[in-house]
Amino acid sequence: MLVEFTVENYLSFKDSVTFSMVASDDTSHDETNVITLENGSRYLKSAVIYGANASGKSNLINAMGFMASFVWLAQERKPEDPINIEPFALDINNKSKPSKFDVIFYANGKKYAYGLVLTGKDVKEEYLYYFEGDNQRTIFERSDITTYNFNDKYGKNPDLQILEYFQKFTANNKPYLSIAVMLNYTEVMDAYNWISDMYKFTSVTPYNILRAGYFDSANNNEKAKAIISKAIEWVKKIDVGISDIKIESDNDLSKDDFFNNGKFTWDNYDKIFHKIVSTHDVLNGGVTSKVDFKFYISESSGTITFFSNALAIAEKMSQNGVFLKDELNKELHPMLSRHIVEVFNDPDNTSAAQLIFTTHDTNLLNLNLFRRDQIWFTEKNPETGATDLYSLNDFGDKKDIDAEKGYLLGVYGAVPFIQSNVQSGDING
Repeated sequence: MLVEFTVENYLSFKDSVTFSMVASDDTSHDETNVITLENGSRYLKSAVIYGANASGKSNLINAMGFMASFVWLAQERKPEDPINIEPFALDINNKSKPSKFDVIFYANGKKYAYGLVLTGKDVKEEYLYYFEGDNQRTIFERSDITTYNFNDKYGKNPDLQILEYFQKFTANNKPYLSIAVMLNYTEVMDAYNWISDMYKFTSVTPYNILRAGYFDSANNNEKAKAIISKAIEWVKKIDVGISDIKIESDNDLSKDDFFNNGKFTWDNYDKIFHKIVSTHDVLNGGVTSKVDFKFYISESSGTITFFSNALAIAEKMSQNGVFLKDELNKELHPMLSRHIVEVFNDPDNTSAAQLIFTTHDTNLLNLNLFRRDQIWFTEKNPETGATDLYSLNDFGDKKDIDAEKGYLLGVYGAVPFIQSNVQSGDING
């Protein structure tokens, strides 16, 4: 579960900005939109990010994804490879400065903090802490590229010799966290898995889930089948024309059939998806009959996109992950986007899974759906070109203004679609 994420000097973020999933003192939608832990801490189940084109909202998702991919793909990076970091480019002074990423999160019930400071060549700084109550404990700290510390004010790390040994295998351009996992240091596995999981939603994810459930020749994964069943349930709920979705199992379609020298091949992607069949009820002469169609050929692009998202969302919920999505409304009817939000905000959703997405769909900018602290805005600073980030909750003096109208008319920053000078009395309620 994400607590907060901070980024500095990356893409359009010049100065440090922090995105927070900590619930404010606001009590609206507490029973649906807030996760309350046993220690009384309160966190948001979902958040939406609005902003004009080129204001930087996608860059926030990209920054989270970059940090996660840097950790997850470390083993593929050769010691001589550059780090493909993109510092803020509109200030010549920033090009020579490092980029910074910090995240606080819960993994498997334990609270962690992890941070990276990167240049195009080196990991300048890195740290991993965990918390015992309010006490922050050090697992490792890295500074000046190769200087490490494994102690904290409570004493030496009991695994001091092991952690010092791992230093020998850590190249300057790789995160120490990833090397520790590669060498099977179990104490950091939960933190590593949570961070790297933020990167793992791609268009291949639905394919991987389906393959695990029905098409691996070794054995079928019951967890994957449960994820698929949940996604099918959601599709049947939103598309009243579909009475059932069936998957034609074929254990001859093994994993090796879909990879060429270890690389995924898009040409083989269709082999699995053509095995999915949707059933429609057809009324003919007063008699109802069932007709089957190839799901990925005959159904609408919106239904297909929703199903692909639903598979990934159900997987995230099964592991209390964070579902990051840039432009959630792309190819989706506004009601489908809303349904995805409601899946996370459902009081029956007792997982710690969270939804964070960007959109231009102002139909979702609704205080009957979101709390004020769940709605975020990006704005490009006209003087520096840098992205500013803030939430609707920061506008405490404008609580009487309709959220959607206020956004469209520029009350919360730059006007995204139209230019207008409006009195607040014109946009109440």
